[in-house]
Amino acid sequence: MPVEGGGYRARNPRQQWRTDFDDRGSLTQPDAGGWQWGLELKSYGFPANKRVVRSGSEVKAEGDRVTYRRDEALREWFVNDQRGLEHGFTLEQPPSGAGKQQARLEFDLAVRGELRPEISPEGVALRFVDAQGGTVLTYSELKVWDADGRTLPAHFVAMAKGVRLMVEAAGARYPITVDPIAQQAYLKASNTGADDLFGFSVAVSGDTVVIGAQGEDSNAAGVNGDQSDNSASASGAAYVFVRNGTSWSQQGYLKASN
Repeated sequence: MPVEGGGYRARNPRQQWRTDFDDRGSLTQPDAGGWQWGLELKSYGFPANKRVVRSGSEVKAEGDRVTYRRDEALREWFVNDQRGLEHGFTLEQPPSGAGKQQARLEFDLAVRGELRPEISPEGVALRFVDAQGGTVLTYSELKVWDADGRTLPAHFVAMAKGVRLMVEAAGARYPITVDPIAQQAYLKASNTGADDLFGFSVAVSGDTVVIGAQGEDSNAAGVNGDQSDNSASASGAAYVFVRNGTSWSQQGYLKASN
């Protein structure tokens, strides 16, 4: 919906947050308050000749989608749905500075708000943490592809006041699409194992989530038993998480009695 003074606002009941879209981009805050977060595109292009992104871009809202026309080559867009806030870029043509020696595209993103980004070991996902080090939201499921549907390698690197998204675009046919998703919470089991298949099944009811791990190996039985003995191979387990405000915590570890 439009807001007074310009821009748009969108609620997300599933994520329990709202997002404002102003001339800088998006700014998200939870219903319970406590933090604000957004990523502002500052510049993009090939390393030797980047384009600076200035405020005042044309903004268009249709349904659950908001699109910024940054210039003749680039559209930045957001989709607000039950998965979270999908944040993408569509680069319709090579930016200035294209050439065989300019195979790597870079998108420089400044963090809005007080959350601090941490990059996954593989470089393909971000988690944003608060002052206590708790994970507040994730920015993940990064996918980049060209006009032929060919997947392009991409990863994040740290910058002084944000992150840089780097895309290997050699041989790509335009348009190129960049597509990650921001979501609240990052849930991990209390006794994670490489082959536990945590997340094999998920059930959600309000502020409670139950996540199955089909390959979990402990020989515990019942509720909140000993998780340390992995002598019952692939016996499986379920984990109960409950949300309080913007924080999730594990409240139960469930094993079959037999």
